[in-house]
Amino acid sequence: MNSLKIKPIIVLILNIILSVSLCIINVFYQLPAPKWDLTLKFIGSGICVLLGVLNLLFGILNKKSNCNFAITMVVGLFLSFGGDIAIEYNFIAGAGLFALAHICYVVGFFFISKFSWLDIAITVAFAIPSTLLIGLLPVFNFNPPLLKYVVIIYAVIISCMFGKSLSNCIRERSFHSILIFIGALMFVLSDFFLLLELFTSLGWKFGHPCMALYFPALLVFGYSIYYSNKNLLK
Repeated sequence: MNSLKIKPIIVLILNIILSVSLCIINVFYQLPAPKWDLTLKFIGSGICVLLGVLNLLFGILNKKSNCNFAITMVVGLFLSFGGDIAIEYNFIAGAGLFALAHICYVVGFFFISKFSWLDIAITVAFAIPSTLLIGLLPVFNFNPPLLKYVVIIYAVIISCMFGKSLSNCIRERSFHSILIFIGALMFVLSDFFLLLELFTSLGWKFGHPCMALYFPALLVFGYSIYYSNKNLLK
């Protein structure tokens, strides 16, 4: 196994190459809006999966430590990739895959820091106003009405993801916890812009900030796997 070890600097360079490639793809994906090129979107999402898998393998080949965090995050990236594809053809299927992805991210966050009542407090403080705004504001047009309940359930799940990331950041402030919180925050903002794009009369223009935040959020989660492994190397 020692002969298969990979130097951290090599993996870091590959992380940078993949990140820059994704940024370029994201620019070209958004330029022809509202005629989005879905092929570029799917390639970009696939790069995020590749980044996560690369960093997972880096950890496996270089250490014998517990890889639970890395594995759950990679599974989340795979589910996000599936959600990116599915949501273009069926919103409920896509939302379901994204919800499962966020559940994986939450599980991953618990491998960083165990349960605390602060997790619950922040989640509830974020979930209640979010669900009330989605359910009561007349600006949102959910057709069929079933979509409202799908979005509300999704909002609760992403509130858990955001709440746990913030709780970890408050309780055990470190570069890793701050990094994950930034990724979670970008995810929340990206989904907010997606909500405005799909369910209000404000239109496709909100797709730009949505994607400008979404891919970087995935990159942050993918890179967090590298950083956690790097810190555990001996």
